[in-house]
Amino acid sequence: LSYTWGQPEPKFSVLLNGVDFGVRENLYLALLRLRLPNKPFRIWIDAVCINQDGVEEREFQVSIMRHVYYLATYVIAWVGEESVTSDMVAWIKSITAHGIVNSRWLGLLDLISRPWFSRVWI
Repeated sequence: LSYTWGQPEPKFSVLLNGVDFGVRENLYLALLRLRLPNKPFRIWIDAVCINQDGVEEREFQVSIMRHVYYLATYVIAWVGEESVTSDMVAWIKSITAHGIVNSRWLGLLDLISRPWFSRVWI
């Protein structure tokens, strides 16, 4: 999962192998949207899979992040919750056959201005 951590607070709890595990809001929202109701779903998440207290491990993992995503079978990019101006389906529908685009360009600007697009390995 490619996402941005976001603010350290508030914290949310997810069940991980039967144990409560604290995650930040952005990850929690991504997990809510991505989960499959009645089916196990395995996903690699840096904040969960990397020992965040181990400085050497964390630095090493960050240094190879570009390769991790390159070699992944699938990468899900969580760029955040939809906003009023970032509804891309509505934006695409707003483009006419003549190439005229209404104010939905603001939606594209809103979308690409999100923190996810400023990550080093993106």
